[in-house]
Amino acid sequence: MRIPTKARYGLRALVDLAGHDGSGRPVLLKDIAARQDLSERYLEQIFSGLRRAGLVRSVRGAKGGFLLARPPAEISLLEVVEGCIGNLKMVQCLENDSSCNKTAKCATYVIWKELTAVMEDYLRDKTLASLAEVQEELDADNLTYYI
Repeated sequence: MRIPTKARYGLRALVDLAGHDGSGRPVLLKDIAARQDLSERYLEQIFSGLRRAGLVRSVRGAKGGFLLARPPAEISLLEVVEGCIGNLKMVQCLENDSSCNKTAKCATYVIWKELTAVMEDYLRDKTLASLAEVQEELDADNLTYYI
């Protein structure tokens, strides 16, 4: 299974936003897009879902942009992924039991259900703050010093 691009880019964008959130000033999508090498238009679509999910808020005007709606330590990675793509259910029958009449006697249903639960639990336990810290460490390791 592959995590959809929307979720991957949404996580990257919110990690970027979390890294710039301390200033209290809104961050422009074009700046996030430039730093992350992503399409600004695609980020607009992603941030629309993140705003509906209550994870970011937009500020209009000349000094406008986006801010996290809550502190990064209070935003789980599961919330971000679900804000981008809806849910993380691996197969249709996990979303709606009536979509398949075989779920009661399907051994694979159990596997997909358990695997989905493991992924959701893992992402629920990780926060945007913890991922932003990892990014900060990676950025520090990649600094080049010139003499």
